[in-house]
Amino acid sequence: MCRRKNVLQSCQIKEALVSQMRQEFIDLRGPVPGDLSQTSEDQSLSDFEISTRTLINVWIPSVFLWGKAANAFHVYQVYIRIKDDEWNVYRRYTEFWSLHHKLQNKYPQVRGYNFPPKKAIGNRDAKFVEERRKQLQNYLHCIMNKVIQVAPEFAASPKKETLVQLIPFFVSQNVPEPNRSVAVASVGN
Repeated sequence: MCRRKNVLQSCQIKEALVSQMRQEFIDLRGPVPGDLSQTSEDQSLSDFEISTRTLINVWIPSVFLWGKAANAFHVYQVYIRIKDDEWNVYRRYTEFWSLHHKLQNKYPQVRGYNFPPKKAIGNRDAKFVEERRKQLQNYLHCIMNKVIQVAPEFAASPKKETLVQLIPFFVSQNVPEPNRSVAVASVGN
């Protein structure tokens, strides 16, 4: 009886470890294709929207410090995959913040989305940067769910061109320069 109990406990520990590793993999690389359980925490999505969501994945696999000394800032690598089309965009926190405020004006529901607040002191701490990366990634997931809900043409036939017309934030561009003003994303009408 003891042996069976030990085997069961060992299996439970291994299952928990596999689950934890899977979540870490998803946090770093995005949803595993075909896994509907990882597509959204939004219970308001229809089955069609959930199945469409598996064709569209957005995540932030990395963040890095760019620039020198006092002028250095963090840049977030945003990786977008729509079907077989994949690309990266690089954005500063201020660009996410600008996107959030523009979307709030167009879609009042966005005000309820969890968006990480500004922080002037301690914003280079590794734990803070990693937590903000995760929060911004979750925020982008909510935004993509909203796009799927309000843009039937995009949901019916998801394409990079349509996404960047709807949300220019996703247009590819070079890493922002430290002393250059950053182009602000605007939401298409």
